[in-house]
Amino acid sequence: LASINKRLEKKESERNSGDYELHKKLFTKEMRKDYTILIPQMAPIHFELLEAAVRSCGYNVELLRECTQKTVETGLKYVEIRMAPQLSTQKGLSQEEVVKTLIDAKIEGEKLYKIKSNLILCLMRGATESLNLETINVARKYIGKGVVALDLAGAEALFPNELYFSLFKLAKEYNIPFVIHAGEASGANSVKTALEMGASRIGHGIHSIDDDKVIKMLVEKQIPLEICPKSNLDTKTISSFEQLPIKKFMEKGIKVTLNTDDMAVSNTTLENEYNILSNIGFSYEQLKLISLNTIDAAFLSEKEKEELKSYLK
Repeated sequence: LASINKRLEKKESERNSGDYELHKKLFTKEMRKDYTILIPQMAPIHFELLEAAVRSCGYNVELLRECTQKTVETGLKYVEIRMAPQLSTQKGLSQEEVVKTLIDAKIEGEKLYKIKSNLILCLMRGATESLNLETINVARKYIGKGVVALDLAGAEALFPNELYFSLFKLAKEYNIPFVIHAGEASGANSVKTALEMGASRIGHGIHSIDDDKVIKMLVEKQIPLEICPKSNLDTKTISSFEQLPIKKFMEKGIKVTLNTDDMAVSNTTLENEYNILSNIGFSYEQLKLISLNTIDAAFLSEKEKEELKSYLK
């Protein structure tokens, strides 16, 4: 990590240490989002979204190291780290420089912490087309070399999926898989458009339950949903945990995964999310099935997935 920081020392020289500490404090408390899926009593997969107030590559490296260390400490075996490189260019870095630095850092983290990790690069709703196109081109260059997918994050209700059809059409032409956050702030039609765009996973997707046609699409395409109970309650997507349609999703054949979303804002942990489901009547076998769904949803080879499934045996 020191060698990576040294390589970018010239670009980092303008960083103000006071601002850095303030940004670090704000990021830690308010802007970190975890998408974490736990196998009961084990923990093979952790999806963490890193976004927002990053100001430098040195800061990116520290956050990645912190994320990896946290992942290992909780017993997890694999991490997909999501971040928006276009939000990390304030100090004059290109998106490619940001991603390349993080790939170098992830390699160091894998050696140091003995854990496998990959990056998911986020396109941002409301960003310029040129910035999002740059993210796609960076992902194309590094796909299979530390980057495994793209994502679409941001204000779903303000910037609907339809605005991004051409960008994700290009991603498909480049054979880059992608996730789209949909069906949380907007209704089932947002999930429908995400599926039509070719999403490999749906972030949240809670409002899919409102449309039988969308349910049918999810089942036929076997697209996993990333459900976040505590976050859904906090954002008033649901008014009680009993309103969660998870069992209905599972009964209809939809692959459901369990997630924390923003652990700090929602004051939650993955253990708490599992307890929530347990308290409303989910059995151990149902939770285990959710964990298996998670492994199947990971951007990994079949061999790597089977290795993770071995922790359940």
